[in-house]
Amino acid sequence: MKARVLPLLSSSIRPLTGSRVSRPPIVRFGIAGKACFVGGYHVQPGSSDSDAILTYVTGASLREVKSDDKVSLGYCRRDGGYFVNLATTTLWCWQLGARLRWWTSEGRALAFDAIVGGVPTFCVVRQGAEPVRLCERSLFDVRADARMGIALTFCRRAWARPGYGYPALEDPSADEALPQRDGVTLVDMQSGLAELVCPMSDFARLLIDGDRDAVHQIDAASFSPKGTRFSVLCKRIPSQGDIHNWQVEAIIGEADGSGIRRVPLLGRASPYRRPDERRRDLHPRWSRDGRPGVISSPYKGPRAIYDVDLAA
Repeated sequence: MKARVLPLLSSSIRPLTGSRVSRPPIVRFGIAGKACFVGGYHVQPGSSDSDAILTYVTGASLREVKSDDKVSLGYCRRDGGYFVNLATTTLWCWQLGARLRWWTSEGRALAFDAIVGGVPTFCVVRQGAEPVRLCERSLFDVRADARMGIALTFCRRAWARPGYGYPALEDPSADEALPQRDGVTLVDMQSGLAELVCPMSDFARLLIDGDRDAVHQIDAASFSPKGTRFSVLCKRIPSQGDIHNWQVEAIIGEADGSGIRRVPLLGRASPYRRPDERRRDLHPRWSRDGRPGVISSPYKGPRAIYDVDLAA
Protein backbone atom coordinates (compact mmCIF):
# COMPACT_ATOMS: atom_id res chain seq x y z
CA MET A 1 0.00 0.00 0.00
CA LYS A 2 1.48 3.34 -1.04
CA ALA A 3 1.47 6.17 1.46
CA ARG A 4 -1.46 8.54 1.30
CA VAL A 5 -1.70 11.97 2.85
CA LEU A 6 -5.07 12.83 4.37
CA PRO A 7 -6.01 16.22 5.82
CA LEU A 8 -6.67 16.27 9.53
CA LEU A 9 -9.30 18.43 11.11
CA SER A 10 -7.16 20.39 13.56
CA SER A 11 -8.27 23.05 16.00
CA SER A 12 -6.63 24.83 18.90
CA ILE A 13 -7.92 25.30 22.42
CA ARG A 14 -6.33 28.56 23.55
CA PRO A 15 -5.10 29.19 27.09
CA LEU A 16 -7.38 31.16 29.36
CA THR A 17 -6.35 34.75 30.02
CA GLY A 18 -7.29 36.94 32.97
CA SER A 19 -7.98 33.87 35.09
CA ARG A 20 -6.25 32.16 37.97
CA VAL A 21 -6.59 28.89 36.05
CA SER A 22 -3.91 28.50 33.38
CA ARG A 23 -4.47 25.90 30.67
CA PRO A 24 -1.81 24.89 28.15
CA PRO A 25 -2.67 25.29 24.48
CA ILE A 26 -4.16 22.13 23.03
CA VAL A 27 -4.34 21.07 19.40
CA ARG A 28 -6.90 18.47 18.35
CA PHE A 29 -6.10 16.15 15.42
CA GLY A 30 -9.02 14.26 13.94
CA ILE A 31 -10.62 13.11 10.68
CA ALA A 32 -14.35 13.59 10.02
CA GLY A 33 -16.34 10.44 10.73
CA LYS A 34 -13.26 8.50 11.91
CA ALA A 35 -11.70 7.63 15.23
CA CYS A 36 -8.05 8.69 15.65
CA PHE A 37 -5.92 7.45 18.53
CA VAL A 38 -2.30 6.79 19.54
CA GLY A 39 -2.72 3.35 21.13
CA GLY A 40 -0.77 1.66 23.91
CA TYR A 41 0.90 2.84 27.11
CA HIS A 42 4.07 0.89 26.31
CA VAL A 43 5.11 2.64 23.08
CA GLN A 44 6.59 6.12 22.57
CA PRO A 45 4.21 7.93 20.16
CA GLY A 46 6.57 10.79 19.23
CA SER A 47 9.14 10.55 16.45
CA SER A 48 12.84 11.03 17.23
CA ASP A 49 12.60 14.68 16.16
CA SER A 50 9.22 15.14 17.96
CA ASP A 51 7.66 16.40 14.70
CA ALA A 52 5.27 13.46 14.18
CA ILE A 53 2.88 11.34 16.28
CA LEU A 54 2.03 7.67 15.71
CA THR A 55 -1.60 7.55 14.61
CA TYR A 56 -4.35 4.98 14.10
CA VAL A 57 -7.45 5.86 12.04
CA THR A 58 -10.56 3.68 11.86
CA GLY A 59 -14.26 3.86 11.09
CA ALA A 60 -15.04 1.48 13.98
CA SER A 61 -15.84 4.37 16.28
CA LEU A 62 -17.33 3.82 19.77
CA ARG A 63 -17.93 0.08 19.45
CA GLU A 64 -16.15 -3.21 20.03
CA VAL A 65 -13.57 -4.21 17.42
CA LYS A 66 -14.74 -7.00 15.09
CA SER A 67 -12.53 -9.59 13.44
CA ASP A 68 -12.73 -7.95 10.00
CA ASP A 69 -12.36 -4.32 11.12
CA LYS A 70 -9.40 -2.55 9.57
CA VAL A 71 -7.35 0.27 10.98
CA SER A 72 -5.10 2.62 9.01
CA LEU A 73 -1.58 3.08 10.38
CA GLY A 74 0.73 6.05 9.97
CA TYR A 75 1.58 9.31 11.64
CA CYS A 76 0.32 12.87 11.82
CA ARG A 77 2.63 15.83 11.38
CA ARG A 78 2.57 18.43 14.12
CA ASP A 79 3.66 21.18 11.76
CA GLY A 80 1.34 20.60 8.82
CA GLY A 81 -1.62 18.97 10.55
CA TYR A 82 -1.98 16.07 8.11
CA PHE A 83 -2.05 12.27 8.39
CA VAL A 84 0.37 10.09 6.39
CA ASN A 85 -1.28 6.69 5.87
CA LEU A 86 1.35 3.95 5.41
CA ALA A 87 -0.53 0.66 5.88
CA THR A 88 -3.66 -1.11 7.16
CA THR A 89 -4.12 -4.12 9.42
CA THR A 90 -6.87 -6.22 11.03
CA LEU A 91 -4.69 -7.13 14.02
CA TRP A 92 -5.56 -4.41 16.49
CA CYS A 93 -7.60 -3.39 19.52
CA TRP A 94 -8.49 -0.13 21.26
CA GLN A 95 -6.10 -0.48 24.18
CA LEU A 96 -2.96 -1.76 22.43
CA GLY A 97 -3.50 -0.77 18.82
CA ALA A 98 -1.40 -2.97 16.51
CA ARG A 99 1.76 -2.47 18.59
CA LEU A 100 2.68 0.28 16.12
CA ARG A 101 6.15 1.73 16.81
CA TRP A 102 8.86 3.81 15.21
CA TRP A 103 11.34 1.38 13.68
CA THR A 104 14.09 3.74 12.52
CA SER A 105 14.51 7.48 12.31
CA GLU A 106 15.43 7.28 8.61
CA GLY A 107 12.44 7.59 6.31
CA ARG A 108 10.03 7.39 9.27
CA ALA A 109 9.75 3.60 9.13
CA LEU A 110 7.00 2.05 11.25
CA ALA A 111 6.65 -1.52 12.54
CA PHE A 112 3.36 -3.21 13.43
CA ASP A 113 1.43 -6.49 13.72
CA ALA A 114 -0.53 -7.72 10.68
CA ILE A 115 -1.82 -10.84 8.94
CA VAL A 116 0.18 -11.74 5.82
CA GLY A 117 -0.89 -14.82 3.85
CA GLY A 118 -3.13 -15.89 6.72
CA VAL A 119 -0.22 -15.82 9.21
CA PRO A 120 0.23 -13.33 12.09
CA THR A 121 3.39 -11.34 11.37
CA PHE A 122 5.41 -8.34 12.48
CA CYS A 123 6.05 -5.97 9.57
CA VAL A 124 7.92 -2.77 8.80
CA VAL A 125 6.80 -0.14 6.29
CA ARG A 126 8.40 3.01 4.91
CA GLN A 127 6.79 5.87 3.05
CA GLY A 128 6.45 5.06 -0.64
CA ALA A 129 7.04 1.32 -0.16
CA GLU A 130 5.08 -1.85 0.57
CA PRO A 131 5.22 -3.47 4.05
CA VAL A 132 8.03 -5.99 4.58
CA ARG A 133 7.63 -8.99 6.88
CA LEU A 134 10.19 -9.17 9.71
CA CYS A 135 8.99 -12.36 11.43
CA GLU A 136 5.99 -14.70 11.51
CA ARG A 137 4.83 -13.67 14.97
CA SER A 138 2.76 -10.83 16.36
CA LEU A 139 5.02 -9.03 18.84
CA PHE A 140 4.23 -7.18 22.03
CA ASP A 141 7.62 -5.57 22.57
CA VAL A 142 10.97 -5.23 20.79
CA ARG A 143 14.36 -4.75 22.39
CA ALA A 144 15.94 -1.30 21.96
CA ASP A 145 18.57 -2.66 19.56
CA ALA A 146 15.79 -4.22 17.42
CA ARG A 147 17.49 -7.63 17.60
CA MET A 148 14.92 -9.47 19.71
CA GLY A 149 11.16 -9.38 20.18
CA ILE A 150 8.65 -10.81 22.67
CA ALA A 151 5.62 -12.60 21.23
CA LEU A 152 2.42 -13.16 23.23
CA THR A 153 -0.83 -14.89 22.35
CA PHE A 154 -3.03 -11.94 21.41
CA CYS A 155 -5.78 -14.40 20.43
CA ARG A 156 -6.18 -15.59 24.03
CA ARG A 157 -6.24 -12.08 25.38
CA ALA A 158 -9.03 -11.15 22.93
CA TRP A 159 -11.54 -13.23 24.91
CA ALA A 160 -9.82 -13.44 28.32
CA ARG A 161 -9.52 -9.65 28.54
CA PRO A 162 -11.70 -7.98 25.87
CA GLY A 163 -10.19 -4.82 24.42
CA TYR A 164 -6.62 -6.06 24.96
CA GLY A 165 -6.27 -8.70 22.24
CA TYR A 166 -6.82 -9.28 18.52
CA PRO A 167 -10.37 -10.47 17.66
CA ALA A 168 -9.14 -11.43 14.16
CA LEU A 169 -7.23 -14.40 15.65
CA GLU A 170 -8.72 -17.64 16.96
CA ASP A 171 -7.29 -19.18 20.11
CA PRO A 172 -6.39 -22.86 19.55
CA SER A 173 -6.00 -23.30 23.32
CA ALA A 174 -9.25 -21.62 24.36
CA ASP A 175 -10.44 -24.78 26.17
CA GLU A 176 -7.25 -25.07 28.21
CA ALA A 177 -6.96 -23.24 31.52
CA LEU A 178 -3.16 -23.52 31.47
CA PRO A 179 -2.01 -24.06 27.86
CA GLN A 180 1.32 -25.85 27.53
CA ARG A 181 2.15 -24.17 24.23
CA ASP A 182 1.57 -20.68 25.60
CA GLY A 183 3.99 -18.40 27.41
CA VAL A 184 6.80 -15.97 26.61
CA THR A 185 8.27 -16.53 23.16
CA LEU A 186 11.47 -14.72 22.20
CA VAL A 187 12.01 -13.98 18.51
CA ASP A 188 15.40 -13.41 16.88
CA MET A 189 14.71 -10.44 14.60
CA GLN A 190 17.69 -11.29 12.36
CA SER A 191 16.76 -14.91 11.59
CA GLY A 192 13.04 -14.83 12.45
CA LEU A 193 13.45 -17.93 14.64
CA ALA A 194 11.14 -18.12 17.67
CA GLU A 195 11.60 -20.04 20.92
CA LEU A 196 9.15 -20.59 23.78
CA VAL A 197 11.58 -19.80 26.60
CA CYS A 198 9.06 -19.66 29.46
CA PRO A 199 5.92 -21.82 29.20
CA MET A 200 2.92 -20.55 31.11
CA SER A 201 3.17 -23.60 33.39
CA ASP A 202 6.55 -22.28 34.64
CA PHE A 203 4.90 -19.03 35.69
CA ALA A 204 2.00 -20.84 37.33
CA ARG A 205 4.39 -22.75 39.61
CA LEU A 206 5.54 -19.43 41.08
CA LEU A 207 2.06 -18.35 42.17
CA ILE A 208 1.54 -18.28 45.92
CA ASP A 209 -1.91 -19.88 45.97
CA GLY A 210 -1.03 -22.46 43.31
CA ASP A 211 -4.33 -21.79 41.52
CA ARG A 212 -3.70 -23.88 38.40
CA ASP A 213 -7.39 -24.45 37.65
CA ALA A 214 -8.09 -20.79 36.87
CA VAL A 215 -7.83 -19.42 33.33
CA HIS A 216 -4.31 -18.06 32.86
CA GLN A 217 -3.02 -15.45 30.44
CA ILE A 218 0.11 -13.32 30.04
CA ASP A 219 0.03 -9.58 29.49
CA ALA A 220 2.20 -6.44 29.31
CA ALA A 221 5.50 -8.01 28.23
CA SER A 222 8.44 -5.64 28.24
CA PHE A 223 12.23 -5.67 27.90
CA SER A 224 14.40 -3.84 30.41
CA PRO A 225 16.14 -0.69 29.08
CA LYS A 226 19.35 -2.65 28.43
CA GLY A 227 17.48 -5.64 27.02
CA THR A 228 19.00 -8.11 29.47
CA ARG A 229 15.74 -8.96 31.27
CA PHE A 230 12.03 -9.08 30.58
CA SER A 231 8.89 -8.65 32.65
CA VAL A 232 5.30 -9.84 32.20
CA LEU A 233 2.05 -9.77 34.12
CA CYS A 234 0.44 -13.16 34.77
CA LYS A 235 -3.31 -12.80 35.10
CA ARG A 236 -5.96 -15.30 36.16
CA ILE A 237 -9.74 -15.39 36.10
CA PRO A 238 -11.91 -18.14 37.67
CA SER A 239 -13.40 -19.21 34.31
CA GLN A 240 -13.97 -18.02 30.74
CA GLY A 241 -17.27 -16.36 31.59
CA ASP A 242 -16.22 -14.87 34.91
CA ILE A 243 -14.04 -11.75 34.88
CA HIS A 244 -14.54 -11.11 38.59
CA ASN A 245 -12.17 -12.00 41.42
CA TRP A 246 -9.23 -11.89 39.07
CA GLN A 247 -5.63 -11.97 40.26
CA VAL A 248 -2.40 -10.63 38.81
CA GLU A 249 1.27 -11.34 39.49
CA ALA A 250 4.40 -9.72 38.04
CA ILE A 251 7.14 -12.03 36.80
CA ILE A 252 10.65 -11.04 35.72
CA GLY A 253 13.39 -13.14 34.14
CA GLU A 254 16.60 -13.04 32.15
CA ALA A 255 16.38 -12.45 28.40
CA ASP A 256 17.29 -16.10 27.75
CA GLY A 257 14.33 -17.30 29.81
CA SER A 258 16.31 -18.26 32.91
CA GLY A 259 16.02 -16.97 36.46
CA ILE A 260 12.29 -16.26 36.44
CA ARG A 261 10.89 -14.99 39.74
CA ARG A 262 7.75 -13.48 41.16
CA VAL A 263 7.47 -9.80 42.12
CA PRO A 264 4.67 -9.16 44.68
CA LEU A 265 2.09 -6.56 43.67
CA LEU A 266 -0.20 -4.58 45.94
CA GLY A 267 -3.85 -4.87 45.02
CA ARG A 268 -4.70 -5.78 41.45
CA ALA A 269 -2.41 -3.40 39.51
CA SER A 270 -5.17 -2.11 37.19
CA PRO A 271 -8.87 -2.63 36.47
CA TYR A 272 -9.40 -5.91 34.65
CA ARG A 273 -11.94 -4.31 32.34
CA ARG A 274 -12.87 -0.65 32.39
CA PRO A 275 -16.56 0.24 32.00
CA ASP A 276 -17.24 1.42 28.44
CA GLU A 277 -13.55 2.11 27.76
CA ARG A 278 -14.38 3.26 24.22
CA ARG A 279 -15.73 6.50 25.72
CA ARG A 280 -12.80 7.21 28.02
CA ASP A 281 -9.64 9.27 27.67
CA LEU A 282 -6.82 6.88 26.84
CA HIS A 283 -3.05 6.57 26.64
CA PRO A 284 -1.60 9.81 28.05
CA ARG A 285 2.05 9.90 26.96
CA TRP A 286 5.00 12.28 27.16
CA SER A 287 6.83 13.20 24.00
CA ARG A 288 10.55 12.45 23.79
CA ASP A 289 11.59 16.00 24.57
CA GLY A 290 9.29 16.16 27.60
CA ARG A 291 7.40 19.22 26.39
CA PRO A 292 4.16 18.17 24.68
CA GLY A 293 1.92 15.45 26.02
CA VAL A 294 -0.42 13.35 23.88
CA ILE A 295 -3.78 11.80 24.74
CA SER A 296 -6.65 10.30 22.73
CA SER A 297 -10.17 11.29 23.74
CA PRO A 298 -13.79 11.28 22.46
CA TYR A 299 -14.20 14.77 23.95
CA LYS A 300 -15.92 16.17 20.84
CA GLY A 301 -17.43 13.49 18.64
CA PRO A 302 -15.28 10.55 17.42
CA ARG A 303 -12.05 9.80 19.25
CA ALA A 304 -9.27 12.23 18.34
CA ILE A 305 -5.68 12.96 19.33
CA TYR A 306 -5.03 15.92 21.60
CA ASP A 307 -1.54 17.41 21.58
CA VAL A 308 -0.95 19.39 24.79
CA ASP A 309 1.96 21.82 25.12
CA LEU A 310 2.82 21.34 28.79
CA ALA A 311 5.60 23.94 28.73
CA ALA A 312 3.41 26.80 27.56
